Amino acid sequence: MSTDIGEQPKSPRDLATTLAAWIQSQLQPLSDTDVIHACGDASLQVLKGRPDAVKQLAHEKLHAVPFSEVPDCWRRLYEEASLWIAVSILQTSMQAIEPDPRSSVSTVKRCYDGTPKSQSNKTNHKSVHGSNPGQQLPWLAELVRELDMALILTGAPSRRNLIHDIFYRIDQHLDQSFRSPAQDGIPTAFPHSLSQITMHQTIRGADSLSLQAFERHLSRSGGPLLIDDIVAHWPAFSRWSNPSYLHRQTLAGHRLVPVELGRTYTDADWSQQIMPFSEYLLSYLCNPSPERIGYLAQHDLLDQIPSLVKDTITPDLCFADPPDLVPDNVSRQPKVEHPIRNAWLGPRGTISPLHTDPYHNLLCQVVGRKYVRLYAPGETKKLYPRGVDEAGVSMENTSLVDVSLARNLYKEPERAEGEGDDAQKAAFEREFPLFAEAVYQECILQAGQCLYIPVGWWHYVESLEVSFNVSYWFN
Repeated sequence: MSTDIGEQPKSPRDLATTLAAWIQSQLQPLSDTDVIHACGDASLQVLKGRPDAVKQLAHEKLHAVPFSEVPDCWRRLYEEASLWIAVSILQTSMQAIEPDPRSSVSTVKRCYDGTPKSQSNKTNHKSVHGSNPGQQLPWLAELVRELDMALILTGAPSRRNLIHDIFYRIDQHLDQSFRSPAQDGIPTAFPHSLSQITMHQTIRGADSLSLQAFERHLSRSGGPLLIDDIVAHWPAFSRWSNPSYLHRQTLAGHRLVPVELGRTYTDADWSQQIMPFSEYLLSYLCNPSPERIGYLAQHDLLDQIPSLVKDTITPDLCFADPPDLVPDNVSRQPKVEHPIRNAWLGPRGTISPLHTDPYHNLLCQVVGRKYVRLYAPGETKKLYPRGVDEAGVSMENTSLVDVSLARNLYKEPERAEGEGDDAQKAAFEREFPLFAEAVYQECILQAGQCLYIPVGWWHYVESLEVSFNVSYWFN
């Protein structure tokens, strides 16, 4: 790691004390060239004493305009205030009342917001072996929430390494002190589905592909390609199918993750929520019948939780140099030096509606299976792209067509259809008369496989069981 706090503390109290002193030493003094100074002297003068108020101000600034227009100084101020709050959480965590050496009167210890800490939060200093981390480290959930929110909301533009180092030190303590997640009732396997889908227009496959062979493919046909022999070599291929492993890599499930709630982002009841990974794991992934579908979608989880990075190997194919051709249905993007990486984790039934991306995409399936349907850019008029929504956001990269509904309406000929199906199909065809003519390709993306999706190609993706994959955008 980039910093050192000396010998690993042996007790929870020592850990909190040492971490607080170490974090504080990293936070001061601020560099004269730090963009945080653009927030004004008033905010910086009270940053250490009232970090909660400063964070609230920064939070308001983050949400005052679209995120791409937020000045960097407010992102810096938010992460800096979050770290000072973390110091206060650690300093006041171990006992609620501490004797004042100057008198016989006890001094009431206070939280970072000034409220007295209850004596009921006083730490029990008995052995932590075999105990719940949240019980023996009562500050853990609060600390993780502060720092993860800084990572998720701001990207932690200057303090990312420091925040990762804090989590690393806590993780080392948990490694020494606590039993395995499996002993605490975390399953060792996800629910499995045996559902089958008949394929009609399958995507071309390749057993193995070198970078040179892939570039030749791009310069010739350049179409979709289903590739074996890439992901199966990743450590993640054997590790990520175990929920207890993921639980352990997320600080016993305390790390926060953004989750989309609802069938798809085009539905009216769709929403987003940030929750502890343990809640997402047990309520949505390991629960065979969740009340709602929860999808951790298009989030760089590997950047937020670097311990997962070591389980993956960025495919060489992502560094290919494709022809400088972009179809008319997507906008040209600046060249990226490194692939844009995102994680996708969800239960059976999670859906990415029919849409396009402005980059070439290598979709690497690590756990489970997904059904994928692709349409070439030339089919765009038959796919009925959306326009601008009520909030003024362009949705032109997303189709109005519900492919899940279409798949049910246009079943195999041998399957019987009732009058209800006929009426629904007639209504569908009145609304989308050209859709049935659109030519598509499809596949079942199996764990261990990668799917190359060319830039501008429309794609619909549906999880057939608990699924975990990593996508790499490149151009």
